[in-house]
Amino acid sequence: MIPKIIHYCWFGNNPKTNLIKRCIKSWREKCPDYQIIEWNESNFNVNQCNFTKDAYSIGKWAFVSDYARFQILNNIGGVYLDTDVELFKSLNDFLNYKMFTGFESYNRVNPGLIWGSEKETRLVDEILNVYRNKDFFDSNGIPVLETVVDIVTKILVQKGLQLDGKKQCVDDLMIFPEDFFSPKSYFTGKETITHNSYTIHHFAASWKPWYVNFEKRTWEFFGLKDKIILSRIKRKIKRLYITLGKTSS
Repeated sequence: MIPKIIHYCWFGNNPKTNLIKRCIKSWREKCPDYQIIEWNESNFNVNQCNFTKDAYSIGKWAFVSDYARFQILNNIGGVYLDTDVELFKSLNDFLNYKMFTGFESYNRVNPGLIWGSEKETRLVDEILNVYRNKDFFDSNGIPVLETVVDIVTKILVQKGLQLDGKKQCVDDLMIFPEDFFSPKSYFTGKETITHNSYTIHHFAASWKPWYVNFEKRTWEFFGLKDKIILSRIKRKIKRLYITLGKTSS
């Protein structure tokens, strides 16, 4: 059984925004009998693997938490939430699963929405090993900003995940449709809250480079029908961003 513990990461010692305070308040209100633990530099060793050490060295706090969440869940168990996740209901309905999470969209599983786990699970240990063997910088010293969403989704696809947004179990991980934990579109901001919705992810995503947020805002303005064209534009801008980073270093 998953213990009644909510974990969140707050590296960098920056002040919390009003949105984050509101989200954490919702955890206390909807899960009053849960222990809530903040993980930061005082209680988590950011130097325990090269990935977190390098991410921390340039202030990429969210990438530190990508590894930290799984290390914490592997050691203790509980439920991890990103700080911009707001609760609508108690999470008690999910505690009898060995692990659970949700689709962010029909083809992406997002461990930041929510990831509940018993301690010492095989899948979480496999994810940790991926990060332990992963470099944060490429051969040119440029950060490889591959998200935890992409990394974990790839791992799950290799284990048989069907990218159809439907409820399914992969390697003891129960994955729920997006209306359970992500009833808000990352690209449009449109909310489709249903009777199934337990949380909403507000997608603060302050860690992202400007060209990613440019794409999001452009999609919002022009509509999803132009997604392929705008993705090409983003790739060109990303290459320019990387080139400028090289020349300025």
